[in-house]
Amino acid sequence: MTLQEKIKKYGLNQQDWFQHKHYTIITRMGIDKIQAYEKIKIDFEAVTTEPEFCVVKATGTKDALIVQTFGSAKYGAKAWNKERNNGKGGWDEFGNCTTWYVMEMAEKRAMSRAVLKITGFYELGVFGEDESEDFNPQPEPVAKPKVVIEKDSKEFLAIIKWVIEGKKDKDGNIKHGTIEQAKTLYSISEAVETSLKQKIQSLTEITG
Repeated sequence: MTLQEKIKKYGLNQQDWFQHKHYTIITRMGIDKIQAYEKIKIDFEAVTTEPEFCVVKATGTKDALIVQTFGSAKYGAKAWNKERNNGKGGWDEFGNCTTWYVMEMAEKRAMSRAVLKITGFYELGVFGEDESEDFNPQPEPVAKPKVVIEKDSKEFLAIIKWVIEGKKDKDGNIKHGTIEQAKTLYSISEAVETSLKQKIQSLTEITG
């Protein structure tokens, strides 16, 4: 069964899975859906319990199929070390979990692995969101708001100069701007756009 066939089978939507770099990731909600659909029974056993490090064994059972796997969590982040790799830099990793709830995180990771192993997702290169904090979905970049152009402001005058006199490109050629190009860079109201056109036309007639 292909990945898309599995996604359809378990009724996974955009909140249940996403693409992250080279891997497909199933979210916590998606793992719960898959477990419920397949009626997978999970038994947990604490293997290691320390203040900053925990290991949990999960035994997943689906009919006659039994899978055992482990989840671990060590408190600590990672820091950039510019001295690594002969001065090229690299990450020093002090742990794989930045929350103090290391036992809970180890349990989630063990459960995720058990569910994905039983259902064959691992064979397709699919991982659970909880298995690594690097697998968390990246937020969409927030667009920087455009500067609002007011009549006779320095930006207003700069646009006029750009349209009439132009600017040199990287090859030294003069390239004249347009109001339409300016509108992709700035927030220009209809009234200010009209003023720009009138001013440009007036100055063009004088210099022409």
